[in-house]
Amino acid sequence: MSSKGFPTGGYQALSAVLTQVKHDPDYAFLNEVSCVPLQQEVRRVEAAYKRFFGGEGGKPKYHGRHGSQSVEYTRSAFRNVEQAVNARWGFVTLAKLGRTRFRSSRTLPSDPSSLTVIRDPDGTWHVSFVVKEKIEPLSANNRIAAVDVGCRRLASMVTSDGSRLLFDNPKAYATRERRLARLQAKQARMMKGSDKWVRCQHRISSLHARIRHTRMDAIAKTASLIARENQTVIVETLDVKSMLANGPARKPVADAAMSMLLRLIGEQCDKHGRTLVKTSADYPSTRRCSNCGRLADIPLNITVWQCAECGVILDRDFNACVNLFDAAGLAESLNAQDASPARWEPTEHSGKTGCVGIPVL
Repeated sequence: MSSKGFPTGGYQALSAVLTQVKHDPDYAFLNEVSCVPLQQEVRRVEAAYKRFFGGEGGKPKYHGRHGSQSVEYTRSAFRNVEQAVNARWGFVTLAKLGRTRFRSSRTLPSDPSSLTVIRDPDGTWHVSFVVKEKIEPLSANNRIAAVDVGCRRLASMVTSDGSRLLFDNPKAYATRERRLARLQAKQARMMKGSDKWVRCQHRISSLHARIRHTRMDAIAKTASLIARENQTVIVETLDVKSMLANGPARKPVADAAMSMLLRLIGEQCDKHGRTLVKTSADYPSTRRCSNCGRLADIPLNITVWQCAECGVILDRDFNACVNLFDAAGLAESLNAQDASPARWEPTEHSGKTGCVGIPVL
């Protein structure tokens, strides 16, 4: 044992401590569940401290009981996964819990090697299976796409054939912020721990779950479409942590979940055999005119601007996408199509227009 009472022998020492604790009458409830989930938690603790002492993460903390809870079962702790083709319900037999029913979202491609039972703060239960599935790469194409992520739009995409595509930001938090604030203010006037307080907490957790699911649905669909339709995807390296330090833009940046979108795009590219190109975070893709190369200072509230050097009217997001082609060294693929996708085309919902570098008379 260490000076602070933490076992220093890794998993074996921790497992021995767990065995001793299970014989303590004060912890007799540990014998009511299977030993496998307890052993998996011991492995998680060991992995967390290894990352901490290796300089890869912070010091492990106690897991709160009000957040998301999960328990992992390996193959020896469950059996008889019953799932018919296109069936609404499935069944699995868990150690010391018996036959458990779950809503089947898809047919498992193979026998699971492990499963995780998850409980969300809003009281919803999930079961996640770990399976092996052979994914065939999609057919190759010559299409190259540059993707610029942002707050006003979830993402803007320009392809090598000159086409442009916008992905709307659902603004999952902004559209429900006032309702969430009302519920939290109402809960603050209640006695903590009372029945009314618990019911209000459940409504708040359910609203947070709705926000999370809305955001994740839009991001997953966007990342999948971008990776499926393009052979090469160009994205910009963003320092989202520094962006979150900016006061006025913290909420929109967090609501857009830029890091999650970029991560899912990378995962989808690896899954489908696509190429992901990341440009430098120092490249001024938004400030640079894609027609003449002049740099301009563009306020955040300006979405369409006119270059003072060449007079071209540019859309802020599409202009950044075209500049990403140049930053990645793939501008020739865009010029070969004789396309000018960064030029602004007026629409009914064009946004605020500004002339950068040209004085207003």
